[in-house]
Amino acid sequence: MPVDKGVQKLTELASGFECPMLIITGGEPGLYDDFSVIMETAACCFPRVTLTTNGTFNDSFYETIDKYKKLLTVQVSLDGTREVHDAIRGNGVFDLAVSNIKRLVREGYKVTVSSTLHSENIKSMFSLADIISGLKIQCWHISPEQTFEKTTLKRMLDVSVWNSFVNEIINYAQCRISIRKLFDFLLFEKAEEKYGKDFLRRSVVPNCGIGQTKVYIYPDFCVVPCTCMPDMVIGNLLEDSVIEIKKRLNALRCNIETSSSCYSCRWNYLCNGGCPGYSYHLRGKIGFGDIRCPLVKEDV
Repeated sequence: MPVDKGVQKLTELASGFECPMLIITGGEPGLYDDFSVIMETAACCFPRVTLTTNGTFNDSFYETIDKYKKLLTVQVSLDGTREVHDAIRGNGVFDLAVSNIKRLVREGYKVTVSSTLHSENIKSMFSLADIISGLKIQCWHISPEQTFEKTTLKRMLDVSVWNSFVNEIINYAQCRISIRKLFDFLLFEKAEEKYGKDFLRRSVVPNCGIGQTKVYIYPDFCVVPCTCMPDMVIGNLLEDSVIEIKKRLNALRCNIETSSSCYSCRWNYLCNGGCPGYSYHLRGKIGFGDIRCPLVKEDV
């Protein structure tokens, strides 16, 4: 990303959305040559900034972010205990990441940890919970891996396994956790009974919030509503105004196909077919449901 254009577009984005939060991701953001310039711009324009990192940074990283301590949240990835995490990320990465988490907390930064789960690392999460509970972070974000490649689909967690894990880890971990169940119909029934269908219909963000609560911008300034569908480009900030891109986002709809099993489902008003990425990648079109849903899975 050319830094001069990056600065210009960050400024435009910040003024184009109400109370925006910027998440700076990568790759590894600290390796960008003009990281300090982007951080300075972000701090001037956005009320909240989250920086995602693998936690392997050195002293120069701290020198860059030190002045933005009150504004910044640093999110570090830990995908298992030492053996599991290093098998994914490289030898020595776990210890370095944990060391930097401790330093960030000690120096007064807001720190969160992010873990992405699949069948090959879920068993390590309880041991990881013991470690994370002692780190004094603000929150542990746990989510299931989303993958659309045939080679990795086999390690996707069954919804029943995931939902059981959610209950267990909430009861086990001694820290604040951000986690949610998937397609828990009993929970849907309880919510509908307590709050009413009309209230839920008004309150729930459909799908994953695609185009409504998040937007993704790539280094070439292409804008996509969801990283699950990187080729669904709705504009480019070098060519389109923020106003025009917002119009396209607001017009975006993930309608359920009438031939889909989701169409007659009692709960489609709550999930609207789940993650549209699964339908897009596995069916070639949006609107045929999320294969993680037991009802959709039966129909595949």
